[in-house]
Amino acid sequence: MFTQYPFITSVSAHAAPGTQLIQLEAEDHDEGPNGEVLYSFTSPYLSGRFHLDTETGIVTVAGSLLADAGHVFHCEVEARDK
Repeated sequence: MFTQYPFITSVSAHAAPGTQLIQLEAEDHDEGPNGEVLYSFTSPYLSGRFHLDTETGIVTVAGSLLADAGHVFHCEVEARDK
């Protein structure tokens, strides 16, 4: 369903909240509303650091990442029919 795997990006620990990191893309070959996709993180652990727009798949910085400088995050995202 995703158009590529994996999606990989990087971000500075100094990135401001709202900074766009990546836009995830998934396809559903159904017509109309049945062809729309919703995105969600599979772990609530990420929600304080990153925001995922459930309709567009855009991932942005949600809060300060300074305390996490040098860390690597593996974010699992689910894409499903709307």
